[in-house]
Amino acid sequence: TCLIKLARAADIPIDSVFGPGFSGAVQLTDFSSPEELGHWVEERCLRLQTVFGQRRTDTTLRAVDKARTFIAQHYTDTELSVEMLCDHLHLSPAYFSTLFKRETGMSFTAYVTNVRMDAAAELLRNTDEKTYLIAQQIGYLDPNYFSYVFKRQYGTSPSKYRAEHRQSTQ
Repeated sequence: TCLIKLARAADIPIDSVFGPGFSGAVQLTDFSSPEELGHWVEERCLRLQTVFGQRRTDTTLRAVDKARTFIAQHYTDTELSVEMLCDHLHLSPAYFSTLFKRETGMSFTAYVTNVRMDAAAELLRNTDEKTYLIAQQIGYLDPNYFSYVFKRQYGTSPSKYRAEHRQSTQ
């Protein structure tokens, strides 16, 4: 009864836990021994645990996907922060940071930096915009800091990156 209540409270289809055609009642005479009954109950508990685990994983992946979408839409905002994102997702920053790092393999800051640097590289390859304007467009107020981060990411300055890319495409 407790397992049925738990499944119903969690909106889990009864047949996914107890099998198709489950009537809602179990007779002791259906089992040859108390051990067999114990194994049957244990198996149902494990099925519930699996469903709960899958839901938790699905929820985690949805939160990370929402975070990626939010970052893609807001990376140009100089005020973008983990707190801003967590306000949007209704998650605590500590919980989110652990979740995000576990799922992406990188911190929020490293992820945002990668997104910004990819956008900067794209702009450097395809526009004649000044470097300081590109820095502003991707969320950096300080063009010197932008150049420092870009060089750390790509091993070359933004202007050299542009020149090298243009040489390779001509």
